[in-house]
Amino acid sequence: MQQNEQMWEKYRSKLLRTYIWITASIVLLEIIVYVAMVAADLKSRFFDSYILVYIVAPCAVNSLLVFIMHMIDSSPRFGTKFKNAATIYGLELMALNVSCMHSYFVCVPVALCLPVLISTIYGDRSLMRNTAIMAVICLGISLIWAWFIERPGDIMLAFNDLVVLLIIFISFVIGRVLNQFELETRHQMRIGTIRQQQLEQQLQTDQMTGLLNHTSFYKRLYETIDAATISSSPLSLAVIDLDDFKSINDTYGHENGNTVLIAFARIMESCCESTDIICRYGGEEFTIIFPGKRGDQALKTTRQILDIFRATEFDFMDEHVTFSCGICRWRQGLTPNDVFKQADMAMYEAKKRGKNRCVLQ
Repeated sequence: MQQNEQMWEKYRSKLLRTYIWITASIVLLEIIVYVAMVAADLKSRFFDSYILVYIVAPCAVNSLLVFIMHMIDSSPRFGTKFKNAATIYGLELMALNVSCMHSYFVCVPVALCLPVLISTIYGDRSLMRNTAIMAVICLGISLIWAWFIERPGDIMLAFNDLVVLLIIFISFVIGRVLNQFELETRHQMRIGTIRQQQLEQQLQTDQMTGLLNHTSFYKRLYETIDAATISSSPLSLAVIDLDDFKSINDTYGHENGNTVLIAFARIMESCCESTDIICRYGGEEFTIIFPGKRGDQALKTTRQILDIFRATEFDFMDEHVTFSCGICRWRQGLTPNDVFKQADMAMYEAKKRGKNRCVLQ
């Protein structure tokens, strides 16, 4: 949603800049028409009020509308939906202004259709429907204005506006189709984004335990060591290997062995903090990165995990499962490979001491 709001803010800004160019273009066109009429030597009485009525007044009204839309768009008091609507309704009023002031040109009322089509960019069906209704109302106002002021009694105005009414309806129908297409496109993009995220998640995690995998471990280890180097904060790494796990697979089967691995993963998650990074390195070997923690803090956590895990009972076997753990305290100058190697050596030291223990390097 936040991304949509940023996108709409971007396009509202572009629309407002475009409205300024539209206003300037209309003024320029009126000046050209005025100069052409002067060159044609029309009656002078026609020019007495021409500049005021057909150049100054429309320009002032359109400039005021653009200014109001800009103030609404830049104000924090209004929500995104209101700001979106303001840029469309404001354009409709600009089109009405031009249509009334220049009803002599039969093609001008067609400008009332533009906001209907432009409203599709916001993907808001109610906005598009209301804009179409507003366009019809504005068409009626311009017809009344022309009938009584610009072209009194001109029956062609009615036929002309019937055609414009048809174009407004066609614009609305086309807008609905474009809106549906945009909604379906956004839906497909969301599905694609979700699938991409799921794929990335699958590539980063171990499918059985749900923990980060071997590749993610090294990526996160490099990142945390870089951060620790910059901030001079402590960091520890634990390498854990389940004791005699091969005999569990051989005796009770791989499915039951997987049950042990999953249970161990859940125990680690329950004991570790949200900032700790738990990974399945491979097979029955796991790692835990402890950002911001000293070696003794990491040792306390891994011992807690060990106490809970070896007390866990599995209904398919009588014996309890333990693990051996090695912990390395990161120091300035140690590379990620150095840290893992030292933690791995400490884990093998725990194995040599009889397993079922944690060794702080």
